[in-house]
Amino acid sequence: MGQINEFELIKRYLAPLQCRQIPLSVGDDAAILPCDSATYVCTDTLVSGIHFLPHWPVEHVAYKAVAVNVSDLMAMGAKAQTIQLALTLPDAQPDRLAALHQGLKAACETFGVCLSGGDTTRGAIMVLTVTALGTAASGRPWRRSGVRPGDLLAVTGTLGDAALGLAMLMGQAPEDDACMLALQRPQLPLDAWRYLTKLDVHAAIDISDGLVQDAGHLAAQSGVSIVIELERLPLSSPVQQWCAHHGNWDPPLFGGEDYQLLVAMPPELARQAQTDGQVRIIGRVERGQGVSVLHQGRVFPLSGTQGFQHF
Repeated sequence: MGQINEFELIKRYLAPLQCRQIPLSVGDDAAILPCDSATYVCTDTLVSGIHFLPHWPVEHVAYKAVAVNVSDLMAMGAKAQTIQLALTLPDAQPDRLAALHQGLKAACETFGVCLSGGDTTRGAIMVLTVTALGTAASGRPWRRSGVRPGDLLAVTGTLGDAALGLAMLMGQAPEDDACMLALQRPQLPLDAWRYLTKLDVHAAIDISDGLVQDAGHLAAQSGVSIVIELERLPLSSPVQQWCAHHGNWDPPLFGGEDYQLLVAMPPELARQAQTDGQVRIIGRVERGQGVSVLHQGRVFPLSGTQGFQHF
């Protein structure tokens, strides 16, 4: 089957995802969005060969492009409502576009968002840039600068699965479907997030570049010291077994792409959230600066590995 033109691409694969509840979305030079309150906005880009491999299922890539942006809004205590998509493709083959549509559709349905506009263009490689817009779901924004000494640090979900999935692609670990899916199509902690929006969360960040690095952002912007206890980290069985076998805890500490929430909360709220099965307490906040990792009360020597760096 031959390629289709840009306008047919939009009509067939993108327009069905457009927002119906806003004055104007897909089809004109700009969208018209109602704005009765503060709007939260974030943008993320996935580039073939950098953020995903060319042979990955296009459906997963499209889903992930939306998910990583929704995750950023969740980390601010905001609910995503609409997305904009800037799409670059080397060709316009209908089978690739059908898979792209299915991934975008699944993400829109899962996260309750719709497409309000964007752009399509031809380029040497596939690139998806998504901008997500949302509104407050918590009482106030969860800013990185809100951590306070005495807070407890907690995380949703498990850590290191996506990093182990990447190790599997490189032949460094036995294959596990769940870890591969965590890498290619992350499942966000929607239930835990909804629970947390009702609490006095002091600060949050989504774990996209690695636990230690992202905790470091909280510590730096809040002017505090964060202490992480290695034995408290929530790990899936494959990650736990791999780390113990190799004596290497880099996947959960530095791997990134977990897209779980790291939150700082008052101790009583953190303990209740843990009792309710929504988070796992992994550390505490003290006066000082930086991030340290302890194991059984002793300083755990870090490998020197950093989290993900774009440059």
